[in-house]
Amino acid sequence: QVMTALVLLLSSLAIASATLGIDAEQAISTSTFTCLKSNSYSFYISRVYRSNGSLDNTGVQNIKNAWAAGLKKVYAYIFPCHSSSFPSAADQVIAAINAVKNGGTKIEMLWLDIEIYN
Repeated sequence: QVMTALVLLLSSLAIASATLGIDAEQAISTSTFTCLKSNSYSFYISRVYRSNGSLDNTGVQNIKNAWAAGLKKVYAYIFPCHSSSFPSAADQVIAAINAVKNGGTKIEMLWLDIEIYN
């Protein structure tokens, strides 16, 4: 019984410390982010660089909208192209960071989404 109580206690602590967030690619308005925030969402992860080698300006605008709505944590990710005909990984990261800065906003962290196409 002690073990069962301990498992239940630890499970409830894990649930209590969980946070809600969203990762999306489509355009999201400030009012939608405000709605998400009022429903306990606290972070957003936005794509800012596509696998075809282009910047994602919708993602940059979403970052601005998320901050404007008062989300506490706003991150970005790049989906880099690993073809030799595209800029290096470092240059893709730099382009993504510059797009965020030039868009007049900021992020707390940049994630890398590395996938292989068959």
